[in-house]
Amino acid sequence: DNVDNSGNITVGDNIALNGYLAVGGVARSITNYGEVKNCNNSGAINIGKCSNVKTGNSGRLYLGGLFYQALGGTFTNCVNEATGDITIKTGNWASRHIVGGWAAYFSYTATNLTTLVNCENKGDVTDIPADGCAIESCEIGGFTGEPYANLAADENGAQPTIVLTNCKNSGNVTIGGKWTTNHNPMVGGFIGVNNYDCIEMNTCENSGNVTVTTVETVAPRVGGFAGHDTNNGWWNLNNCTNSGEIKVDGVATGIADGYTIKLGGFVGIKDSNTNLVFTNCKNLGKVTLGGEQTAQSTKAYNYCVGGFVGYTSIAKITFPGSVNGSETDPTKGAVTIGTAKSGVGLG
Repeated sequence: DNVDNSGNITVGDNIALNGYLAVGGVARSITNYGEVKNCNNSGAINIGKCSNVKTGNSGRLYLGGLFYQALGGTFTNCVNEATGDITIKTGNWASRHIVGGWAAYFSYTATNLTTLVNCENKGDVTDIPADGCAIESCEIGGFTGEPYANLAADENGAQPTIVLTNCKNSGNVTIGGKWTTNHNPMVGGFIGVNNYDCIEMNTCENSGNVTVTTVETVAPRVGGFAGHDTNNGWWNLNNCTNSGEIKVDGVATGIADGYTIKLGGFVGIKDSNTNLVFTNCKNLGKVTLGGEQTAQSTKAYNYCVGGFVGYTSIAKITFPGSVNGSETDPTKGAVTIGTAKSGVGLG
């Protein structure tokens, strides 16, 4: 408890890293079977243009403002401050970037679940790959890149759940640079991608802008709360609000056939047959597909944009009591499309 870090962490240019890199502002990894309280980071994390990095699992980059990995237990009043920015300017990273303003990973076990109460990320997260950088994929969120456990239900059918209550992200999340791979960036105000887990979020808020500034051969999934939700469990959001602008701004050229840009006020894409429930939630942030979009795909819809969800095919999504926009201010929750030279799907 009551741990503060104010020192910057820097990995300089041209450092040869022959394995994965895992960094946390307060601790690299924390296994918590009780309660961690009042941990704060105000130091920046800066990653230069690293080189000679292995491919596959050994070539991964894990960065978290507070922790690389938060495993289990309750975290209360733990904050990554506004000065705790994470900036990445990598070259030759050949695998994945998994980055969160609070933690790169949330992980837990069936007997040691993860709960966050009154936790916050205020620091900006910026990932700018060097030109020609062959990144296989990235999952970047204001809170976490990816929660991960993939646990089965117990004998009574109950599934282990990550719970976030009164948590906030006010840091801007930005992906820039030139991407030269068809693996799509997944970028969210809270979560980059949720692959497996059941999540409950109560009275949580994203006010940070989530932006992809350049698109080349990739089709990003971008959302105020999550870029991509493909989990095997349910996700319930109660009294949650997005007020940050969600934006893909740049020229999309040469996106491969079968790839689609997806952006939404809360979730870019939901593509699993599990429940996603928004109860009394609000999207007040603009959702903008800017720039001149010139995707080369032959799909009917190269761009899917929505106030809550950009795209879904099989998901069970409901919105009891939820609202996109404001009756008194039409700019809030507005969905705007730039110059698109092929099909656009509106959600």
